Amino acid sequence: MAYFSDIFDVDPQVLDEYGAFNISLINDLPLFIDPFLLFNSADEHYRRLHDRIIQYVKFLRDQSAQRNPDIGLLRAWYCFGEVKQNWLGYSKVGNSGRGLGLDFARALNSNLHSVFSDFGAERIAHSSHLEKLCLVADGVGRDHVSDFTTNLIKDYLLDYTATFAAEHIKKAHKSIYAISRVRFNYETESWESRRYELPTLAGDYVLLTPSDMLTKDEMWISKPGLLASYDEIAASVPNEQLRSEINNYFASQLSREPRKQDYDRATYQTLRHFPVLLEYYIRRQEENGDKAVAISRERVSESIQLFLEQASELVRRLQADTRFYEEPGNTYDQARRRVMFLKDVIENKDGYKLFYVNGKPPRPRSGARRWSPVLQAFGQARTVLGGRAGEVARAAAPRLDMRPRPCRVEAALDVFQLGCGQDRRVSPCRHCQLALFVQAPRRWPARLQRAS
Repeated sequence: MAYFSDIFDVDPQVLDEYGAFNISLINDLPLFIDPFLLFNSADEHYRRLHDRIIQYVKFLRDQSAQRNPDIGLLRAWYCFGEVKQNWLGYSKVGNSGRGLGLDFARALNSNLHSVFSDFGAERIAHSSHLEKLCLVADGVGRDHVSDFTTNLIKDYLLDYTATFAAEHIKKAHKSIYAISRVRFNYETESWESRRYELPTLAGDYVLLTPSDMLTKDEMWISKPGLLASYDEIAASVPNEQLRSEINNYFASQLSREPRKQDYDRATYQTLRHFPVLLEYYIRRQEENGDKAVAISRERVSESIQLFLEQASELVRRLQADTRFYEEPGNTYDQARRRVMFLKDVIENKDGYKLFYVNGKPPRPRSGARRWSPVLQAFGQARTVLGGRAGEVARAAAPRLDMRPRPCRVEAALDVFQLGCGQDRRVSPCRHCQLALFVQAPRRWPARLQRAS
C-alpha cells in the first residue's frame, strides 16, 4: 500500500504514538481539521492556535471596516491555495483542490463589515469561532473554513512534521523547502516565508496532521447542525420580547401552505435577521464540547478502519486470490478482466464486508467520493490501467447501458454496485461506478510503486 508509513519506512505504531494520522499518498482521505477541536482541547498549544486564528479574522474585520481593500490586498490577506501536502480533503483523484480564491475573498470581506461586524465582540458565546462565518454567510462554506484553518496553522503543521522527520525519516527521503505564507507579521501586515526540512515525494513535501485535530463529514459548529436545532435554539432565548419577535418574523416568512423548502428558507432568513441566534447556538455547542471530541474520535477511528486496515486487506485478497495485479492493463478487454477479478472478490468471497464500518453498511448519503480513496489505494498505485486503456474505455462509454438495475449488495455498497445484474458479456455499466477504474493513471515515482 502507499501510506506515509510505507513510503517513508516508518513503523505505523511510531506514527500513532506521535499522534499523527497515517495518510494515504495516493489520494486525499475525507478528513479535515475542525477548529472547534483546537478551542476545546486541553492542550495549551492547540488553544493558542485557535486564539491566533481569531486574531487574524479580527485583523481582517478591522481592515474591512476601516477601508475597502483593493484586489491586491484581497489576494494578499484572503486568498490561499489549498494545503494539499497534508493529503486530506475531498479530491476524487490525487490531492489537489481549489483553495480560496477571489470569490471567497470578496464574500468574506463583505460579510465581515455587515453580517459579522461584531466578530470578536460576542456577548453570549464564550469565545469567537471561525465556523460562525459559514453559518449564514453567502459564499463561505465548510470547505472554505477548513482550508482557511489549515493555512492559518500551517506553521504548526510544518514544525510538527519537521520534528518527526528529524528523528524518524532517513536523510535520503527529506529535502529543505522554502515555504511561503507561513506566519503573518502584524507590523508589516504581510505573510512571511520560512525554511523547513521535510519528507519529500515526487518533488513536493508531505505534511503530517495530529489525529486529534481531525473530524469527518461536518464540523461541530455547522450549518446543518444549526438548521436542525433551530426550534430549540429559538425557544431557548431568555428574553421574552425578543423570542416573540423572532417567532413573529419567522411566521411572516412562510406562505399559507408552506412546504419543507419554505421552512428552510424562513429559518435562514430569520437567522440572518436575528444573528444573536447564532451566538445561542454556538454557546450550546461550546457547552457540549466533550461530545465533539467523542464524535471526532469515532469518525477518525472509522476512517482508519475503512481506509487503512480494510483497504489493505482488500489489496491482500486481490493479490492472494486473483491475478488482479498480474493482468496487464493495456487494452479494454484486459482492463475489464481486472474489474471482473475485483467483482468476484466482492460478490463471491465476502469482499463486500470490507466496505462496512463496524459491521454496518455505509450510509446511503456517503456518495461516490467516499469510496474513491479505497479504490485509488489498490488501483492507481499499481497502475490499474496503462497505455491506451483509459482512452479505449472512454471511447466505449457511450455504448454502456445507463439504466439503473437491481443490485444484491446495494445495501452494503450504495455506490460501488458491482452486483448490479449487468450482462457479463458486455462491459460493466457506469451505474456500477466502474469509471473509477478507467481513469488515466498518475505517474508515481518508483519508490511509491514499490511500496504499493
